Amino acid sequence: MRKYLYCLIVLLAIFQLTACKVNQNSGNEVTSNEEVTKEPSSDTLSNNNVVKATEIPNDTDNNKKLIVETVNKFIKSIANKNQNDFIDLMNADGIFVIRNFVSGGYGDRGKDIKNTYTSDNIPVDLQFTVSDELPIIPADLFAESLEKDFTIEDIQAVDDTQLTTATNETATSDILNMISDTLKNSNNQEYSVSIIQLGEYGFMLSEAQLIDGTPVGTFAIFEKTNNKFYLKAIIDLR
Repeated sequence: MRKYLYCLIVLLAIFQLTACKVNQNSGNEVTSNEEVTKEPSSDTLSNNNVVKATEIPNDTDNNKKLIVETVNKFIKSIANKNQNDFIDLMNADGIFVIRNFVSGGYGDRGKDIKNTYTSDNIPVDLQFTVSDELPIIPADLFAESLEKDFTIEDIQAVDDTQLTTATNETATSDILNMISDTLKNSNNQEYSVSIIQLGEYGFMLSEAQLIDGTPVGTFAIFEKTNNKFYLKAIIDLR
């Protein structure tokens, strides 16, 4: 009898020991599952934010792309003498066209002019006639630009925004001073074909140089309105 009782006690002890081990293993499995489903760490979230930030468009680059797009449209319109495309690029208030003989010879070489044009009186062939004078032909004024394929790398930016405020009522002498200042600020004193960004809301396409501080060459001035650049002036300084 004692022998059977002793065997029963041993069996009960073995059973309890086995049950304890099963419970411990079950606890470990729960811990493992918790690790698999744990929330992302702050480092992971931070890295995600960095990736998203790099996808945000650069406003400066977008502005430059818009400038290049506008220049190429302008060049194409005057090269093809396309009146409609040219008008689409014009300022809503029209454009003013200046021709001045800044290097001397006024009267012998021609007269200084300043004319204003709206979309209603743009010549079909884009040749702006001048009484008893040679016409002003944009394709001739920007002949070298017609040969270029402009990119954002061609753009020089300056903080000088005077030219964006010029209108057909601004004195020609003041406009000449504004152009001179812009060329000085852009370090474009030697002859060059260039695009000069005037702050955020304007730019100037030029084939020009400074001679003793006087701008000589051709210029197209554009102003930004409603996220688009529009032509406001064509200037020929001889």
